[in-house]
Amino acid sequence: MAEQLKVDFPNIKVHVGAKAGMNSKFFAFCFDSVLPRDLDLYMIELDNNDPLIADDQLYRGLLGLAQEPVVIRVSVFALWFNELLRGFVSNYLETPDLSETIWPKEDSLGHIPRLHLWEPFSADKVADPILLTCKFLASEADPLVPTDHAGFEKWRKEEWNGQQARTSSEVGAILSFKFTGARLGLFVWATNSAGNAVKPGQARCWVDDKVQSGVIVDVHKSGEAAGSSWTTVVDPIEFGEHLLTCEILPSSSTGGHDFGIIGVANN
Repeated sequence: MAEQLKVDFPNIKVHVGAKAGMNSKFFAFCFDSVLPRDLDLYMIELDNNDPLIADDQLYRGLLGLAQEPVVIRVSVFALWFNELLRGFVSNYLETPDLSETIWPKEDSLGHIPRLHLWEPFSADKVADPILLTCKFLASEADPLVPTDHAGFEKWRKEEWNGQQARTSSEVGAILSFKFTGARLGLFVWATNSAGNAVKPGQARCWVDDKVQSGVIVDVHKSGEAAGSSWTTVVDPIEFGEHLLTCEILPSSSTGGHDFGIIGVANN
């Protein structure tokens, strides 16, 4: 697709923000960490990793940028799986096509809907504007850097397939990050541990000194493929600079304690 765009628009500059194993919730919070904020056109393909609720937030964040960019959703169709060739889809389509009958009319283009796509109707509610901040380890523009504190050395930086995480498997290991926001949470690398030596564990994460009101984060996701997983730690608190801390717990649903943090975000 990028090559075709260059043929039609030879002076175009293409940025690729794809990240393996990341779903639309990650991009909704962190798109400006993987792509510049001043682009004229954003093309989105998230058919395989889309929690639906998050994609509404992703589009609102992009459409709310100051330059009012064009946002196009694209899909990749692959109808060569046996079950699809014999099944429901093949009864109607041999070759996927595009229908303009349900496209928005010209006078509605450029407007951000008053309500979120997946919430009940309200006659007077107006969705809050999306003001996101995110830092994650693999970002080239603004990487996440933990604070230097006692026990920091128990966490190592790991890289694989374009991903990065701060990981540890030592019970009691603590890692902290300074971050600015009011609704804070973190992205962890979650896995079902099938087919590898990783034994996912659990950690308690909290903001500032509110240890007892922290949340338990379990990076074991039974039956799911490995990928990013989001947990809200506090929502909301007074906007400002805060300290987000996680400590690996002795409890575990797998018998292991491997825990990896890939990013922190304010949503």
